Amino acid sequence: MDRLRIQKTRLGEWVAKLQESAAVYAPMERAGMRCFARLAEGAEPQLGYGNTDLPMKDVLFPQTECLVTWQRTPDGLQVTEVDTSEPTVILGARPCDVTGLNFLDRAFTLGGIEDPYYVRRRDKTTVIALVCPHPVPGCFGPSVGVNETSPEGADVVLTDVGNAYVVEVKNEKGQAAVGLGGEAFATASEEDLIAAREAGDTLLAELAEQAIAMDEPEARAKAFLDSPQWQQVWGRCLSCGICAFLCPTCHCFDICDQSCRGGGERIRCYDTCSSKIYTKQAGGHNARPTPKERLTQRIMHKFSYAPERLGLIGCVGCARCRRCPVDIDLQMELGAVAVE
Repeated sequence: MDRLRIQKTRLGEWVAKLQESAAVYAPMERAGMRCFARLAEGAEPQLGYGNTDLPMKDVLFPQTECLVTWQRTPDGLQVTEVDTSEPTVILGARPCDVTGLNFLDRAFTLGGIEDPYYVRRRDKTTVIALVCPHPVPGCFGPSVGVNETSPEGADVVLTDVGNAYVVEVKNEKGQAAVGLGGEAFATASEEDLIAAREAGDTLLAELAEQAIAMDEPEARAKAFLDSPQWQQVWGRCLSCGICAFLCPTCHCFDICDQSCRGGGERIRCYDTCSSKIYTKQAGGHNARPTPKERLTQRIMHKFSYAPERLGLIGCVGCARCRRCPVDIDLQMELGAVAVE
């Protein structure tokens, strides 16, 4: 498909058209945190962020959601499945988060068994990615296979070329979204295309300076678990779970029932293998009683089990997990280990 361009001054015009038929989510600041939030009518998306604090996965896989409700009636128990899916556009998704969605797509349809809540939202969502002008500190997306200039899984890709964006339409869903913009879009000039290529080359060159060794991820994970550094790492772990909650690919969850006044609801919320009660059984036995076993599971899941089962490494190089309160950086540790 042809490359297009849209002036930054006309972006709001396009967003308004998108909002006529879909909920539009874009980077915003909420309570001091940068996250993807639903744009109110007339609100400006804040696309200048290097990356959001919270991952984009929250739009399609919320931190907390109601799955079913029930109510006792004279005719018996009435159970109702909750469907909150709606036509949605995610604007300004960074390539790392888009790659994270590819991972979730496979995880939530593994073995042909679909998670209906995620799949319904995903099917109704159009992803408009934004190429990063510069990498955030610590980003190493290309080291784990992220296509930083045209991420797989995006429907439209925007590249900043100064006063405009060069627009790559990747599929029919993206074409439909761009079509709503009408005259806001024009055919990209040769100068636009050159500027977009140069922006991509600059980004990749800067990312190369932050690259880490992540080839042979399974071998690296096993070598790290046998290394002298391993005890120093797991010995610091607080089992707080922040690494999982901020990760674009982590998808563990818990389900609980809440009852009140003859009815109730079933709630799903984020959980993590880092939690000390994640594997605690009804009889009190815990298969992973210490941070050592739990962190071992996290490492093997991301760098061994996920590639084997899903065909993708469980890391997108976004560096959000480096916000660990005790400075555990698993990717840097794995990148530094010697692999025979």
